[in-house]
Amino acid sequence: MEPEESLLSWYTNGRYVYRPTSFQVMAWSLIANPLMFTQLFATTTVLAFRLELLGRFSMVESFFDLVMFVDILITFLTAIPYDDKLSFSDLLESKSVDEKFDVNMYRIGKRYMKGLLLFDLLGCVPSLFTLNMVSSVYVLKMFKLLHMNELF
Repeated sequence: MEPEESLLSWYTNGRYVYRPTSFQVMAWSLIANPLMFTQLFATTTVLAFRLELLGRFSMVESFFDLVMFVDILITFLTAIPYDDKLSFSDLLESKSVDEKFDVNMYRIGKRYMKGLLLFDLLGCVPSLFTLNMVSSVYVLKMFKLLHMNELF
């Protein structure tokens, strides 16, 4: 038996897909966006002044990379609007699943893979494997600058 539709998420193909305006996605954005902004500032500072990453700062950077990786996973579980030109208030007003959001996980994943997925993975995964100890890999974090339009 499938759960009934709620304002928070939809049950589709045996999985939950969250509305971009749901409490869960908004709460994650309130946590992740300031961390990503801080990491962008720290990354540009480290690269501009050729600073060495020291013990605790390296652990903090690894935590930021982990947050970015979780953000990648959440993006795969967040419905996408059919029309990218809709305002935020238009999205809040939608009540029907089929009205304004595409909840098909295949199309959500395909759209993300055609968009920023490669850059998101390049921005966090190599640093997670090297624990921010390889300076040539650290430059890849600049791909996260592509998310600046989401922060403002």
